[in-house]
Amino acid sequence: MKLSTRITLYYAIFSALLAAALMVVLYSGTANALKGTMKQQLEAAIADTKYRLVTGNHESYDDHDSDHENDYIDDDLTEDEGISLVVLREDGTVFAATDNGMWLADLAQDDDEIETKYRSRNWYVLQDDLDTEHASYTIRAAATTVYRNEALKDMAQSMAVIGPIYLLIGILGAWLLSRRSLRPVRQITATAGEIAEDTDLSARIPPMPVKDEVGELGDTFNKMMDKLETSFQRERQFTSDASHELRTPVTIISASAEDALREEVPETVGDDLKTIQKESSRMGKIISQLLVLSRGYEGRLHYEPEEMDLHDMAASVAELYGGMAAESGMTIHNEIPEQALAYVDQSLFTEVFLNLIGNAVKYGRKGGNVWARARKEGDTWEIHIVDDGPGISPEDLPHIFERFYRADKARDRSGSGLGLSITKWIVEMHGGKISAQSKLGEETEFIITGVPTPKPTA
Repeated sequence: MKLSTRITLYYAIFSALLAAALMVVLYSGTANALKGTMKQQLEAAIADTKYRLVTGNHESYDDHDSDHENDYIDDDLTEDEGISLVVLREDGTVFAATDNGMWLADLAQDDDEIETKYRSRNWYVLQDDLDTEHASYTIRAAATTVYRNEALKDMAQSMAVIGPIYLLIGILGAWLLSRRSLRPVRQITATAGEIAEDTDLSARIPPMPVKDEVGELGDTFNKMMDKLETSFQRERQFTSDASHELRTPVTIISASAEDALREEVPETVGDDLKTIQKESSRMGKIISQLLVLSRGYEGRLHYEPEEMDLHDMAASVAELYGGMAAESGMTIHNEIPEQALAYVDQSLFTEVFLNLIGNAVKYGRKGGNVWARARKEGDTWEIHIVDDGPGISPEDLPHIFERFYRADKARDRSGSGLGLSITKWIVEMHGGKISAQSKLGEETEFIITGVPTPKPTA
């Protein structure tokens, strides 16, 4: 899972939990506030009734038959406040009541505060006692909870709509912010990928507008690449200079050994001279190939693509290695179609066939086969060089295009260890790519893709 996806997921989970907690708190707080408001109204009604009972003229009324009993209750409570109220005597009979409060006299209420149901409506009821010098009373006041419940229901419905919208907007915002914040990291990754793919050490991360931690990472990466590029340039310069300087003395050594062999010398001396000549020739080949690589990397190698027939190029290389193949009982099969025209540098691309077919013949099994094949893929050619030799181990396969790498350390030392490196560089110079796949004891196949066809004439 990508970092931006993880950040978005974590933010979504956190936001969902936070939103749920806030909604619970808000809902509970609103419910308690509404209940508190109802309680205050009922307490005010009870307090007002107590005041009327305490200050009223009880002596002028008959306890049970007075027509003025309801003077002890504010009539506005029923009309304006929607409150039902009843005053009970000590024996449980009704002393006074609002028009809609008589039902409260029949409540079996033990607690001072209850919620009950009457005529399919929910009610919130408060009860309080009053002892005066004339009598003792119980006062009950009630208000319907319908409006409170409807308000809470509307609130819950609103939350059910607003919650997902808030969460969706939050997730989208987190995704956009994470992508924007991690854009420099993606640039670093892309640049590193370009370097790994094309070995382009000149690639750099664009300057960051904000010098935060990611910006510091980009700057550090660029500084690292500056040092790497300088190091590689020095290495290439050293390779070029050393190869150039060694070329003359190695040539002199080889020529001197050749001249000495023309003279009559003892057999042991002659063997030594032949070894010197052989090794100096091999060293001369290595130096020449190093010069090719260094000049190619520096852009100083002559490169002149033209229309060439891949079939003819493979045929000339097959003919060149025909004698060596015959000695091992091997057969080279040129299955590239005739008139397979490509737009390549003849000298350089012939080197590709020389290296690949030459290696297949040199290291293939006796009596084996080598196939050269090609097929057209759009505007490019795909070339396959296949042999049924011993194969390359999975441990060695990723390294075969590295300079001086040898898959089989026990093989003869006649090779330079640079052939496949040069092949890879030539293929990439032509805009193509080369890869290899192998099965131990069965076959090895080199695949070249992206070899350009001739440009159409106007």
